[in-house]
Amino acid sequence: MKTSHKWIENNVMIEVQGNLDLKVLLEANAFILSSPKFDCMNYQIFNFLDVENIEISHNEMKVFSMLQKGTMRWNNSIKIALIAVNQQLISDFDLYLAEMRIAGLECELFGDLNEALNWCKV
Repeated sequence: MKTSHKWIENNVMIEVQGNLDLKVLLEANAFILSSPKFDCMNYQIFNFLDVENIEISHNEMKVFSMLQKGTMRWNNSIKIALIAVNQQLISDFDLYLAEMRIAGLECELFGDLNEALNWCKV
């Protein structure tokens, strides 16, 4: 597992390579929340294009969704873009997308980085 981040002004893109598990998602969430730029963020991008193995249970995805919803209370105008083409990952994130939308957050899934960036910047 390799995780990296890139800043685009006050916004962040998290890229995950290799294995994706709950620990990776929690570490990304902690990184974002602890950033002094969090209050100024307009969007977050999670790039999962290079994920090879997915080790997240349904219950773990529910936990991550709940934590993210709690995090977004401090800045509920952040758009969240997920980038994935792996069908299992897309299916696993259906619950996450639904939970975020129920909470009134803008969250979308994309197949490539340019689509995600265009949506985020609108």
